[in-house]
Amino acid sequence: MVVLNNEKVAAATKKVLIVEDEGDWRELLRRVISRSGYQVIEVNSGVKAIDQAMAVHPDLILLDLGLLGMSADQIIGELKMNSSTNDIPVIVQTTDNDQTRLRHAMEAGAKQVLVKPFDLSELPAILRKHLASQNAGAQ
Repeated sequence: MVVLNNEKVAAATKKVLIVEDEGDWRELLRRVISRSGYQVIEVNSGVKAIDQAMAVHPDLILLDLGLLGMSADQIIGELKMNSSTNDIPVIVQTTDNDQTRLRHAMEAGAKQVLVKPFDLSELPAILRKHLASQNAGAQ
């Protein structure tokens, strides 16, 4: 019988939606996030991200800025306009250092921008921080 500490048990009830079109990077993110005890849902496009967010209502979305078809600020805007998804925190990740695009993502409602390649060992703490602030805001 495996006994998990309270943090792992609490994390296991949380869902993280990874929106990333680059398969290898998505796989790395999935491994790190699932090892931290979170349930992971993965998609590779903005349209699928919106569909999944509405279907499963994840507790947090990790969104690639450089998706084809829809920009991150468009995706975030769609999520923020819908009452069933407007409370989901979104963390944007990117290799792009275009300050205009980053600013647009933040103005649309992103909680944080992570510039790739970021230290994956820091990701669990970043997720906990945003999930804790989401829980505090819900009370």
